[in-house]
Order: sequence, then structure tokens, then C-alpha cells
Amino acid sequence: MTALFSSHAPAKIILSGEHAVLYGAPALATAVSCYANATIQASGVPELGLQLLNFRQTVSATLSSLRRLRKTLFGNYKQLLLGRLHVRDVLKRPSELFQYAFISLLDAFELELQEGAWVKLDSKIPVGCGMGSSAAVLVSFLKAVSRFLGVNVSTDWLFRLAREVEHLQHGRSSGLDTHLSLYGGSVLFQDGVATPVSLGISDLVLVNTGRPSTITGECVLSVRDRLGTSAIWKEFADITSKINDATKTQGALEPLIQANERLLESIGVVPEKVQQFIKEIENSGGAAKVCGAGAVRGDNGGIVAVFGNKPSQDLLDRYGYTLFEVQAGANGAS
Repeated sequence: MTALFSSHAPAKIILSGEHAVLYGAPALATAVSCYANATIQASGVPELGLQLLNFRQTVSATLSSLRRLRKTLFGNYKQLLLGRLHVRDVLKRPSELFQYAFISLLDAFELELQEGAWVKLDSKIPVGCGMGSSAAVLVSFLKAVSRFLGVNVSTDWLFRLAREVEHLQHGRSSGLDTHLSLYGGSVLFQDGVATPVSLGISDLVLVNTGRPSTITGECVLSVRDRLGTSAIWKEFADITSKINDATKTQGALEPLIQANERLLESIGVVPEKVQQFIKEIENSGGAAKVCGAGAVRGDNGGIVAVFGNKPSQDLLDRYGYTLFEVQAGANGAS
């Protein structure tokens, strides 16, 4: 029987500091018990086969075509940095992210592919909703590939490669998603440095408002163009510090979460419909906030974290949203 090589990596939730983390402010975030999975087995043809279950996509490519793709994607990214290409146009399809990662890992160790690799990727993490789905799938993929290739890759090296690959999708990646998928736990993340913290929160109530019309990279660039030099990031930093302190001391989180949400609304990443939903939660004595890049157009805002009383099923039904619960501080990739 052909040996199987597998790995899984957790999602993440940002409790405070999304967007602001790209401007030197801290972000408070935690890995959560929702996972992406990668499984690899050998195939008879020396090429990479990918089955992306969440995208219903199956592709295969030879090593020579993967090297050509890497050159093309690197060129696309340079054009993005020069302002000549939109972030949506760097990658043409989701599979290219993993093809780029595979050939980069293979060539970094100057390896030859003795037999083909067939990779199945499956994620239980809502795609494009602010939980770091792409980073978790990528990390699980790289961990499984390194085992398949028999190379001893340090976690720090995998972090650097995964962040490089994430740049292709997001234009600019802070590295936060990748760090939590690899290492797990809860952190205060600032200027690329992750400081472990102990959260006084074990369970999180999450509401999925739907996948945003705008991808993370598009939101990031939109906010940067409008507010890159704004003083608002100091306000985000202050709120993040207060939320971090409140989780440690079991202080009242609701007023701080509400203040955080107002800041996110002020930078234009919370759709009107999602704002109305959050207002109803606040009117019932709770608090809620978008936990990710959000959206700069459309009705959907991705994942919203709720603090205090859970929203009623009637409220969820009226908005067409779904609720699920996760545990904070999940272990990293394994």
C-alpha cells in the first residue's frame, strides 16, 4: 500500500488589530480549533497533482511547467508592487499558490522528484472570511510536502517560505496568519514579532456573515491608499492593549469590543448590513466585531466574533447568518 503523508493546521481569529498590524500597531490573535488538512501519496508520474476539494478543482503539472509558473508569478508580483497589476490578477487560480510553494520548496533543497506527488487539500475553515484559511491550507500543504520529500525543514524556515507565498495572494502579508497556523497558541503580534500571551478566553462564538466580495489583498490596498499615514492606527493600538489587559484580568470586554468595531467601521471595512446586525447584538447587551480584513464593498463581511449573549436563532435567520463555536489557543500544525 502506498504510504500517506498528512498534516493539519489551525485557523485563527484576530481579537483586535486587523489592518492596524500592517502599520506597526499590535494585533491580539489566537489559533482556533478549526482545521485545514493535506494528504499526499506517491503517484507513478513525476509531476504534482492537486485536488482542492473546497474549490472543486483538480490539476496536475510537470516540474518544468511549475518552474515557468513560478517565474510568471514572481513577475506578476513585481508588477503589483509597481502598481501596474491588480492584486486579483497576480494569481489566476487557487492551485497556483500551492504549485509555487511546492517548486520553491523542492528547488530550495535542490531535490529531484523521484516519483510524482498527489495532494488532496480539504479545509473546514470558511474560505475568504477572515480566519486565515489560505495560510492554514498552505501550512498544512508545506508540512505534508516536506514529510513526503523526506527533508528536515525547521518551522522558522517554513514560516519564511509560507509568508513569501502569502504575499502573492494578499499583496502584503503581516505573517500573523502563518505564524498562528504553524505555532498555534495566542499571541500579541507586532512588527513581525509574536509574543505569546495567555488569554482568559477559552470558547469563542463566531458568526459567518458570508464570504466578502473583496479579497483580503484588495481590502488591504484600499485601506492603505486611503489611510496608510493616518493617526488612527494609534487608536487601534490603544484598544488592542486594553483588550489584552481585559482578557488577563477577566475585565469587561464588551465596551472595548464595541470601540474596536467602531474603528473598523471608520476605516470602511464593515458592510452596512453587518453593521446593522452588530447593532442589534449591542442593543441586547452584547458586543461583536468583524475579525479579519472585512470588505470594502458588498454586503458580506466574513467572520464576526460575538461577546456576551449568543445571538438568537431568529436574529441569525433574519440576516441569513450561521453560528459556530471554536476553542481558542489551539495547537499549531502537526
